[in-house]
Amino acid sequence: ILITAPRISSAATIAVGGGHNCVTLLDKTARCWGEYAGGFLGDGTDKGSATPVQVVGITDALTITSGTSHSCVLLANHTVQCWGFLGREENGDAIIRLTPVMIQTINTATLISAGSDGYTCAVLTDKSIQCWGRNNAGELGNRTWVNSPLNPVPVLGISGAIAVAGGSDHTCALLEDRTVRCWGANTYGQLGDGSKIDSLSPVAADIDDVITITAGALHTCALKADKSVYCWGDNSSGQLGNGTQQNSSVPVLVPELVDIVEVRAGVQHTCARYGDGHLSCWGGNSNGELG
Repeated sequence: ILITAPRISSAATIAVGGGHNCVTLLDKTARCWGEYAGGFLGDGTDKGSATPVQVVGITDALTITSGTSHSCVLLANHTVQCWGFLGREENGDAIIRLTPVMIQTINTATLISAGSDGYTCAVLTDKSIQCWGRNNAGELGNRTWVNSPLNPVPVLGISGAIAVAGGSDHTCALLEDRTVRCWGANTYGQLGDGSKIDSLSPVAADIDDVITITAGALHTCALKADKSVYCWGDNSSGQLGNGTQQNSSVPVLVPELVDIVEVRAGVQHTCARYGDGHLSCWGGNSNGELG
């Protein structure tokens, strides 16, 4: 059953979080609705809302991204503002913001991607990547495990980046040469380099000719120029789409897909959009996520 979000009639971009959703509107403001705790909605309260509420202070938004418990918006001046659970201090205290805060030193961002729980990455105009927030498995890509909640750090070894995708504890970047680099947790092979060894710095996924990437919680998928889809990592619910439930540390083809123009990975499921507009989804379906 499809339910139209009330009071939203001019959406420009949309982001789906763990228990909340956000949109930017054509007037460049932002709205969020859903789960409460931790200021997920950015309206200055810790209350939930079944109807969209306005994110405080956002008037020039280009696009929005949401993790499990936080959201960030990219503004027209290439700065980024975030709210919700933004990571932890060195002493373990949670950093929670009920309204958007400016991410200092980020003023040339072109793309942003929120990881699952409290970290975010941005592609900059010089095609480098900077990340901030939680760093449990090295998902910030700066060769440490040190959290950096509100202070972006450069991903070391990345140049020529044109896209970035954050998972639960791993991150992947698409480069100008259409190759993919990933870093962070690799227990399920989600880095795609043929190993299951975590990496604090980017490693090359075993794939080329890629035009878009997407990261689920523990798996990653890529759309190639020939409109085929490959996935790798956790396959416990069949989210790799290759007819098995065996994890793969190298990209595997999702068979029987043709003319794919977009692919998006969820927690344990994946969906692809065909050129004619219809969809195919695969993987976990305990909450009806395959539609």
